[in-house]
Amino acid sequence: ILAGNAPVTACAPAGAENAAAIAEIMGQAAPTGERQVAFVRCTGGVNAKNLNDYLSFDRILACGGTWIAKSADIAAKKWDVITENCRQAVMTMLGFRLGGVVLYGDEEQGKKNARFICSLFGFDYCEDSCGAHAGDIAFAGAEGEARGCIVIETLNADRAAAYLRRNGAEIDPDIWYDGKGHISCFALKETVAGFEICIEKKVR
Repeated sequence: ILAGNAPVTACAPAGAENAAAIAEIMGQAAPTGERQVAFVRCTGGVNAKNLNDYLSFDRILACGGTWIAKSADIAAKKWDVITENCRQAVMTMLGFRLGGVVLYGDEEQGKKNARFICSLFGFDYCEDSCGAHAGDIAFAGAEGEARGCIVIETLNADRAAAYLRRNGAEIDPDIWYDGKGHISCFALKETVAGFEICIEKKVR
């Protein structure tokens, strides 16, 4: 760019329509180019505490940091320490936490069970067929053979789905997406102890 060798991308100031109007007044052509979008991989200044500050911006694809594999640990062949640092970095990035539990089944008994659990542990109770959020115990009518649904929240559902697939989990093909094409909610294909496992993106 400084050398003046960067190609012109025809970025239209104030939008393509306004640029065309200005060009018409000036008797010039107003060509439009393909919109350019930059994606960034961050490696400098990233650590375990600020990792998600970087990853929260959707134009950042990946981050790296020397804290994961320090020179001293490599020299001392502390592979177990490096492995644990990697595991912690992945878990920090995904930010898994229990979002809530939805109980299926007989309406009267289901509501009674849900209210009992809530009163015992001070959780919020709700009736919701779509799911539960942050500490909620919910009741929903019978849905097939499953006993209920365990809701796991994550900071990034796209990365969570990729992580789970790499670790052998099968994802149900019925996946929910947001307006930007990112995964907002998905479920594991198989139940665990009779419970469906649903993973949803946590609202920051």
